[in-house]
Amino acid sequence: MRYLGEAAKAAGRDNNFNLVRLGAAFCVLLSHSFTLSTGNALLEPFRLSAGISLGSMAVLVFFLTSGYLVGGSLLSRADPVHFTVSRVLRIFPALIVAMTLTVGLVGPALSSLSPADFWADHQTWRYWLTNCVIVFGNDNQLPGLFNGNPHGSTVNGSLWSISYELWMYGLLVALWAITGGSTNRRRFGAVVAAMVVAALAIYLWKGVWEPSSSEVKSKLSWLIPAFFIGSLLYVARARIPLHGAIAAGALVLLVVAALIGHRAFALVNLFCFGYLVLYAAYGLPLVRWQLHADYSYGLYLYAFLVQQVLARLVPGIDVLTMTVAATVITLILAAASWHLVEKRALGAVGTVAARWSRRQGRGRPA
Repeated sequence: MRYLGEAAKAAGRDNNFNLVRLGAAFCVLLSHSFTLSTGNALLEPFRLSAGISLGSMAVLVFFLTSGYLVGGSLLSRADPVHFTVSRVLRIFPALIVAMTLTVGLVGPALSSLSPADFWADHQTWRYWLTNCVIVFGNDNQLPGLFNGNPHGSTVNGSLWSISYELWMYGLLVALWAITGGSTNRRRFGAVVAAMVVAALAIYLWKGVWEPSSSEVKSKLSWLIPAFFIGSLLYVARARIPLHGAIAAGALVLLVVAALIGHRAFALVNLFCFGYLVLYAAYGLPLVRWQLHADYSYGLYLYAFLVQQVLARLVPGIDVLTMTVAATVITLILAAASWHLVEKRALGAVGTVAARWSRRQGRGRPA
């Protein structure tokens, strides 16, 4: 029997995670096409059958993947400075560019206000600043933009998950530091396992049986267990068998649970998705073209905005046309974001982390 730890060690950086994330980002785009073209989110087939939209499933995949990879990065390097710099440079440069293009080009071009009035409105700059910082949440409104669209004036409804992702990073580093993760991985693994159990208990209570009326609590009830299940899978990777029959069983279980009802699907989706993500990354044949570029973040950043622009410019656009057009346009923007911004920012991680470490060293008393 082959185990996940063996497969991951043998594969190294040659895995299908970029493809998994790209597929998840496309699922978010597809899910939003139903809502943004018609204004009715209930028309999305998965929401009716599984009780959760395809886009929300994709966000689960993002958080499971992130928990596994980011947790692995922190444990393998045992360097919180490098970890923090890499996370900041992965998230913020591309985000700031996207927000600047939104406020600088899309807004004044399509707003019902004149460019001068658009830029003079304090809401414009509140949108830009809030979303560039994003740690404390995001802003969805720009003055005079998309007011007549079927879904309303939400400019970029995908941004909400980024702040939650950042909270997970902070919580992960805190747990690592408290447990002495660099010297005692078993203790860290035990605490992560306890965190998963507690988070799942809250998820079952507030996410399945008695859903919370608070949007933040509701989202945290399923995002926290998703992220830390990913981290737990990394910690336990040496004991997790990697086999196609198990992956097929997880997929069948998801389908059967969806047919039974929403609660049944909610009970099994986190662990099934977690295993399927890892099997796709390490168990399926390697897709080599996806090793050289990761367009998933750019696709996620720009898709909703592009779809709203299409809804504004092509009244009555149908789901299929929006999906195809948005995919083509957004992939071009995502490629530009990767090659011009994201790749260069990631290339600077080592230099920035080394400088930060040297400054910290000079600041410590002898």
